[in-house]
Parts: sequence; structure tokens; C-alpha cells
Amino acid sequence: MGTGLMFAEGGWTGAGFSVLGQYYDPSGAPAWGWRTEAVLAGPDRLVVTARNISPAGDEAKAVETEVARTGRRAAATPCAGRAAAGVRCSGAEEKSP
Repeated sequence: MGTGLMFAEGGWTGAGFSVLGQYYDPSGAPAWGWRTEAVLAGPDRLVVTARNISPAGDEAKAVETEVARTGRRAAATPCAGRAAAGVRCSGAEEKSP
């Protein structure tokens, strides 16, 4: 596994974005492409798809991740998440003016 960074360029697609980068084979073979697309597939759904592109131009889906919001989110408070992190909260921070 290499330690290089992949830079990608692209732009907005209307419902998200698409960027294209490339990575190199350490043996000196031609570079491969990597396309990442993110699409807002609805008000509560994001789909991120990555495709591997061979030196010949053939594309194949490598990874697809779908993130969906479900239910109602709890209101954020100053003490939210502190208990899980082991930080004590007096509750005074919870009160609204």
C-alpha cells in the first residue's frame, strides 16, 4: 500500500458533485482513475459512490455508501455527549435564559 495522496477535480452535478482523481501502480504500470460521486437522493438521503477506472477506461463500482436520516434528531444541548465522554455536567448549562 502506498502513502501518496490522491487529488481529485470535478464539480457540481445538480444534485451533488462528481470528482475524478488517479492513482499510480508502484510497478510503473499506467495510472488508474478513481471517480467519486455524491448525490442528494432526497431530503434525508445521501448516496456516495466510488468507481475504479482501468487504464483502458473501463469503470467498475468499488464502493457505495448510503446515509439516511431516520426519525427525529434530539435537540443539541451544551451537555449533550458529555456523559459518554466521561465529562460531568452540572445541568446549569442546560437551562435556557
